[in-house]
Order: sequence, then C-alpha cells, then structure tokens
Amino acid sequence: MSLKLFGAAGSCALVALWAIERTGAEYELISLNLAAGDQRQPDYLAINPHGRVPALAVDGTAITELNAILTYLAARFPASGILPASDPLLLGQTMELLCWFSSTVHVHIAQCFRGERFTDDAGVKEQLKISGKARLVVALAELDGRIAQSGEFLNGAGFTAADIFSIVVWRWAQKLEIDCSPLSRWADKVRRDMTRPEVARALELEAMATPAKWAVTTG
Repeated sequence: MSLKLFGAAGSCALVALWAIERTGAEYELISLNLAAGDQRQPDYLAINPHGRVPALAVDGTAITELNAILTYLAARFPASGILPASDPLLLGQTMELLCWFSSTVHVHIAQCFRGERFTDDAGVKEQLKISGKARLVVALAELDGRIAQSGEFLNGAGFTAADIFSIVVWRWAQKLEIDCSPLSRWADKVRRDMTRPEVARALELEAMATPAKWAVTTG
C-alpha cells in the first residue's frame, strides 16, 4: 500500500500528519507552499480539484477533506486511537467536534486569511476579516467552556484528532493576534498537549518538510 500525504505548514493538515504518524504506516509527506500558490498548480488540482490541503493518496486514489482522511485512517488502522472507534457515542461526539472545527471555526479563519473564497471585492474581503475574527473570538470562548466541562481531553475519549485540531486553532489565533489570556483553560490545555511526544513529533515533521517543486503524480 502506498500512502502520500499532501499538506502545508501552519494548516489543519497537521491533524492528518499526526494521525498518519500514529498509525505507524509508511508514507510520503509532500509539503505545499500555499503562499506560492502550489495548491493551484495543475498537478495538485489533479489530486484535489478544490486546491486545498490536506489530501491523502492511497495507491494513487485521492481522499480529500480532513475528516474523510481521518475516517479512512481510523478504519484502516483501528488500533491507532485516532478516533474512539470502540465506543459509538464517543465516536459521534468526536466527529461532532471535528465537524464544528471544520464547518464553523475553519470558516471564520478562511474569512480572515482566504477572503478570495467568498468574494473578489477587496472592500468586502476587509469586512470579512473583521467579522471573521469577531466570530472566531466567540467560537474560542465556546471551546474554552467545553474544556471546562470535559477536563483533560475534549470529549473524555483520550487524546484524539479533535485535541490536535485544537492546537491548530490555537496557532491560527496566535497568527491573528487574538488575546487568548481570558481563555485560560484552553491555553493550559494547549500548553500541556504541546508537550506530548506525538504532538512534538508531528510539529517537527511539519517544520522539516521542504515544499516540493510541482511535478507530482498520484501513481
């Protein structure tokens, strides 16, 4: 089986990188430079027509969207603990969190960093940044409150993909210079989670990856 993970530094692809590392499977990590527009190159669009990361090629067949990649890896490697597969309720709760991160939090982030997804009007893009950041602050307060209820892990299932997505969101918040000091429970959790060896390993791999020059195939 051939696995190729396509990601980019600073993106939610970190979650997929952590997950594939946790499986113990052999894979190839291919890093894109989003600022240089690698995601819009024909070779990558052949893998993911939406031009986003992450994407996972399995024996040449592409899976796009983070939650789909996590679902595949968790099903293919059930002992990995990426998702709490043995408990349907905890699995549902974890997927609920991942969908919230993807469909709500990530949309606010896209308003701030990827305004071209919503409009070509420069003035509207500026307004999107303002409203996106404001809505993100509200979402982060909700996340902090959830941690107050759940404790060490986001849903009591142990450290899962949802917890590492929380780290990704933290990095985005820092990039946007959001004051996270009122969100002490979330801040403490991120600090603890960042010391986990598996998280440190994923961060190290992300930092070491050199963006590929685009002559990539899926075969």
